[in-house]
Amino acid sequence: MTNFKVEEMEGDSAVREISVVALSRVHAVMKTVNRPIKAGREQGKRWIRVTQNTSGLTGVFHVTD
Repeated sequence: MTNFKVEEMEGDSAVREISVVALSRVHAVMKTVNRPIKAGREQGKRWIRVTQNTSGLTGVFHVTD
């Protein structure tokens, strides 16, 4: 299990930040967002940035409707 920082983003600003212990970046997002997600950003919508604390690797996701 690894520590991740999950940030809900609006534009380039974080509006919410949560620390999560999970198996992967996808699992970290799934623990914090109870809706379907897809990789990448979608124009004009809030998005989610996940950063692995030890390596600094990030992932980007958005909530699907």
